[in-house]
Amino acid sequence: MEAVLSIGEALKEGKRLLREKGISSWSLDGDLIMINVSGLSKVELITKSHTLLSHEKKEKFFEYINRRLNLEPIQYIINHAEFMGLDFYVDKNVLIPRGDTECVIQPAIEYINENKCERILDLCSGSGAIAISIAVYCKDTEAIWASDISSEALEIVRKNSKLNKADNKIKTIQSDMFDKIEDCFDVIISNPPYIEKEEINKLLPNVKDYEPKIALDGGLDGLDFYRIIASEAKKRLKDNGRVYLEIGSSQKEEVKKIFSSYTYICAIKDLYGLDRGLVFRK
Repeated sequence: MEAVLSIGEALKEGKRLLREKGISSWSLDGDLIMINVSGLSKVELITKSHTLLSHEKKEKFFEYINRRLNLEPIQYIINHAEFMGLDFYVDKNVLIPRGDTECVIQPAIEYINENKCERILDLCSGSGAIAISIAVYCKDTEAIWASDISSEALEIVRKNSKLNKADNKIKTIQSDMFDKIEDCFDVIISNPPYIEKEEINKLLPNVKDYEPKIALDGGLDGLDFYRIIASEAKKRLKDNGRVYLEIGSSQKEEVKKIFSSYTYICAIKDLYGLDRGLVFRK
């Protein structure tokens, strides 16, 4: 007869498996998986630890634990990531939003608010984390265009727009970079693919084995998409419009050269003091 487990017993076993695998976030991951499966809060995991798990929930819990043992990112397992204090649905069709990108978008939000910018383009939008954060935190914006080549990603943008009550401002457009973009903008912001093609297979397993390669691959030198943006953005920027770019930590000088026909404003550092963003003006 199959053993019946309480929430506490299942959690203890799940966390043991994660810890023995060497997953540093084993305790948090176990809690997040149980919260997702059971629908309980973190406090209730303690207060209701003796509650028995149904067969279905026990099966689902250990299925998710096994996915994490295979190093699948916890965000994909529970279909949730936090960015800029907001909640986002994520799955294998989009990159997981990261704190590095928050460092780039925060000064962009400040600029947009200070200058009452109305029309923004988020190029290579993915989950829509950038576009939706701007919609939520920039009250003067008229519309934010979220553009991506992937129809699956744009479905997720629309889902997240509704989740964050920003669907009245977000306009989605399926486009290979600027191909279908016809409007002009006060600000263009992008976190484009910037990993060198040959480096992708050297990334950590949780990235290279699970995150979409189309959102990672920046070409042979990692700079293909910056060249496209530099070439095309001026046609889609208003006078004195700005471009905010996330970059790889070693790409600052090369990207500055690519944008030599623009006015360089500044670099933005991440939490580790590395150059993570660049700002240019038309």
